[in-house]
Amino acid sequence: MVAGEEVNIESATNMSVEKRDAGTDFPIGIVTVGGAVGEKVTIATCLQRTCLAMAKGGTLNAGALVKPNGTFNASGVPEYVATASGDYVSAIVLSGGVVDTEITIGILRAPFQLN
Repeated sequence: MVAGEEVNIESATNMSVEKRDAGTDFPIGIVTVGGAVGEKVTIATCLQRTCLAMAKGGTLNAGALVKPNGTFNASGVPEYVATASGDYVSAIVLSGGVVDTEITIGILRAPFQLN
């Protein structure tokens, strides 16, 4: 990857990015310091922060667009579910998991509505 390339979350691997080459892939940022395949790269992202969340409603894979369901578990961790057409997306899954497990999400700077 080289500086200036747009990247998205690689859905097959948690916490990894790949060159965005399909218009349907959600862009997570732009490479600022590149590297070879398998090496770390630096990216400027569209995220405010990352945090833990609880997967609800099914398995949430890396790259999934999600929203909070308004509930917190007993430890105070917010629960997140997959979004559908018409929903407002507020986060993207960075490290996924099956239902009722903790996942890592990136909170978007600006939520948007899925068409």
